[in-house]
Amino acid sequence: MKRLISILLIIMMSVSLLAACGQEEEKETVSQEKAVQRVGVSMPSRTTQRWNQDGAYIVSELQASGMQADLQFADDDSDTQLRQIERMIEGGCSALIIAAVDGSALTEVLKKAQDKGIKVLAYDRMIMDSAAVSAYISFNSETVGKIQAESIRDALKLDTAGKTFTIELFGGSEKDMNSKALYDGAMEILQPYIEAGTLKVKSGEKAFADITTELWLEAVAKVRMRKLLKQYYDDSYPDAVLCPNDNIASAVAEALMEAGCNREHFPVITGQDANILSVQNLQRGYQSMTVFKDTRKLAKEAVSLLNADSTMQPAEMQQNGAAEVPCYYLEPVPVNVENYKEVLIDSGYYRGSQVNVYSDSPVKGNKIAYIINMAHSEIFDSCAAKSIEIAERLGMSCDTFFSDGDDEKFKKYITDCAKKGYNGLFLSHGGEDYSYEFLQKLCKAYPDLRIVTFDTQFKDASGKPQKIDGVTQFFQDDADLAEILLDYICTELAPEASPAKVLKVWVGDYTASFDRREIGYQKYEKLNKIQTVETVGPADYVNVTESMYQVMKETLKKYDEDDIDAIWVAYDAYAQGCYRAVMESGKNIPIVSADISNEDVECMKEANSVWKACACTDFKANGEMGVRILALELNGEYEHITDIKSGKPTDTIEIPASLITWENLPGEYEEIEDTAPDSYGAVSNFVTSSWLKEYIGY
Repeated sequence: MKRLISILLIIMMSVSLLAACGQEEEKETVSQEKAVQRVGVSMPSRTTQRWNQDGAYIVSELQASGMQADLQFADDDSDTQLRQIERMIEGGCSALIIAAVDGSALTEVLKKAQDKGIKVLAYDRMIMDSAAVSAYISFNSETVGKIQAESIRDALKLDTAGKTFTIELFGGSEKDMNSKALYDGAMEILQPYIEAGTLKVKSGEKAFADITTELWLEAVAKVRMRKLLKQYYDDSYPDAVLCPNDNIASAVAEALMEAGCNREHFPVITGQDANILSVQNLQRGYQSMTVFKDTRKLAKEAVSLLNADSTMQPAEMQQNGAAEVPCYYLEPVPVNVENYKEVLIDSGYYRGSQVNVYSDSPVKGNKIAYIINMAHSEIFDSCAAKSIEIAERLGMSCDTFFSDGDDEKFKKYITDCAKKGYNGLFLSHGGEDYSYEFLQKLCKAYPDLRIVTFDTQFKDASGKPQKIDGVTQFFQDDADLAEILLDYICTELAPEASPAKVLKVWVGDYTASFDRREIGYQKYEKLNKIQTVETVGPADYVNVTESMYQVMKETLKKYDEDDIDAIWVAYDAYAQGCYRAVMESGKNIPIVSADISNEDVECMKEANSVWKACACTDFKANGEMGVRILALELNGEYEHITDIKSGKPTDTIEIPASLITWENLPGEYEEIEDTAPDSYGAVSNFVTSSWLKEYIGY
């Protein structure tokens, strides 16, 4: 979602940069006699809202002053930035404005600038070890860090609470000189409370070197937050998380939501930059504050310094390792849910339509619930978190309920929500032996209640499939999940086997999705492409992973490695236990499974891993699809609930499956959707309408 929003922002920004880009293309034809000065503007990244805005503002100010701009983005790569700056120097730029990727990597290239008399302005990030730097302009990062820490102090009432609170600390890139200053400013406020025991860092990760975030990357922060929650917090959550900027704050919030943290238990989370998503998260309760740095003023003053007509006075001189650099600081402003309109909208920095949570949609004010007949797990929690996010983008509220596979508990949640006046229910994994009759009665008792179901079959007492008027069903293509895994076994893992010998990990009479996986499995048996060596399943359906470990451990004792070509597993939570047993056995028997989670990815990426592939849909996308369908139902737009393949209106939708193999797993800090096939979480698969596009953003 954030990637899509960033892309849209970049497109909008690009309109304002066309003039500058055109000038860059024509730079060889500019007459040397013209008295127009060309300024090289080097920004660290084009994928972040902050730097796109800064670049656009600087270009606008330069043009207003009669200067040309050569704007380049380094894509967070210091070597790329070095080459771009070198071309700016060779291309006739008479001044450089640089926000460095790595403040210590530009010494040699800036020596060339100094030799040519080119003025160098360090923008928002100090450049080290270069006498070419004529000035540094930014917001005082120590002050920003103090503001963030003070917001934690005040929100938790640390001076008067008389109890211990937990906190985790995040830092910025170790290559950015601002990161240490932010940390130092924050710790000046927080350290006394940590020493007094009022604040406890449960992870013990307090030193700056332990909390840095490579290149400020959201994915890095999200991975670390997941690990902190898993290792130190069990079913609890920290009371506060110090985040140095909004990108990291958003990543931390996502990890918390995926771990099942709701707004009532959300930590105090700090930020910086007043990004659009974070301003919206302030309103939703997923971020406590951000620090606004008015980059319009920063760009204006930067250009004034180049023109030598600035009225600002240096706040201090800072040694960068090669020279004393005059530092010019603008004033940062703390922003929270109480003052964001005054600071950001009334000042014209944003339009209200850009940052206000979309609360004026046609389904504004509706209350919905996501109720799943399963226990908490990473994939189901991510589905719930996405359901909440999309509902709130549409001005609705969404509560989530997990019934742990207890059918009676599941039905009670549904009945209770109907009685309490919920407008819509997103129901997942209901049993086919009761769902049709139960929901049919519910719809008659509550005719205004709108319902969408996921992986829930409707069958009458005779076992005949049925429909319920006004209720949309959608499913994973579970038969396809089974088949693409078996095809992978037959073509990639055991191409010489005829048939391939498969140990089947399965459990019968469980849910409709498993029944459909059985259809796909039986197809390959009937075609004699596979031979089932044995079928096993968990003995304990509450602790399925540990149970499958024990079952598989005993099963493997009966077979030699050559007796089994592959282990086919119907559900990834079972596969986690199987994987551990196979790895401990030392037998090189490959595993494939349905569904995928981050824990699965970690196992598949281990050295000599036997876990080779997962067939899956993106459960975040499943959550979004459910809420989109429910929103269309609530607005009476059943004609926009359409089949993925035909585009025609339907009351039954199947989500295409994707094969994720060990070869196309993401890099260390990427998300699966960054490297998976296009079918995984594809936006083109989502039901939509003009107003859904407006309020969700795509």
